[in-house]
Amino acid sequence: NFRVALGSARPQGNFACLLTSRDQWVDRTQAPHGAFMLWLIHLRSRDAALLRMAYPVLARNHRWWRANRDPDGIGLISCGTSDVGEALYKGTAFGARNETGMDNSATHDEAVYDPATRTLSTIDLGLNCALALDAEMLSLIAAELGKDGEAAKFAQLADDTRGRIRTVLWDEARGIFANRQRHGGFVKSLGPTSFYPLLCGAASEAQARRLLDHLADPALFGGAYMIPNATRDDPAYRDNVYWRGRIWGNVNYFVWQGLCRYGFA
Repeated sequence: NFRVALGSARPQGNFACLLTSRDQWVDRTQAPHGAFMLWLIHLRSRDAALLRMAYPVLARNHRWWRANRDPDGIGLISCGTSDVGEALYKGTAFGARNETGMDNSATHDEAVYDPATRTLSTIDLGLNCALALDAEMLSLIAAELGKDGEAAKFAQLADDTRGRIRTVLWDEARGIFANRQRHGGFVKSLGPTSFYPLLCGAASEAQARRLLDHLADPALFGGAYMIPNATRDDPAYRDNVYWRGRIWGNVNYFVWQGLCRYGFA
């Protein structure tokens, strides 16, 4: 399965967002969770051959994100759609949203597509947390393979990205992490990615404690069925379509991983 997934890597460095018999979305990609999955597999199998096969491709993908989705050079990325290939939604706001995997999430509603940079106007919280975790996992993998220099570089990237998430994407007024305009304020809608700073270790202890209040609030993410993809007080929650209000298992899995990381299991 991993070999097949890696086989979608494009010459420019990203993985294809979608490959079907009818279309090839090579202008965009998917959130960088591959190194995290690879490391979890390794902890169970201790198969260095899998690391050796996957590491170069995953490392190249990580570098692609930083080179192609940070138009202002601030160390935080936005989703976008490159001028590569000919695919449905290429060069559109919806095409850019696809890179988060949360296509119609209300957290994107205030994002504007900039054709000059080919990215959305917002810094995506979930993507940046995935990128920070990706760098951390690549550091662990590189060290396991004896690539100490690369391990140190990825560890530094992880630490730098965590610091930027902790400061730039923390909305003190609401006491929660959120998407933010690259040249402005925070977007109104929230999603489960508000808890992803726990997953990558970006949240301070004080921030983590405040996140628990939001997690338990039945007007937001709490209730009998936990962590909807739009807060229950958001008009998007009532849409109950795809990423607007519904609950997804993969999202809850990442939030659970973050809670465990901070000792909130």
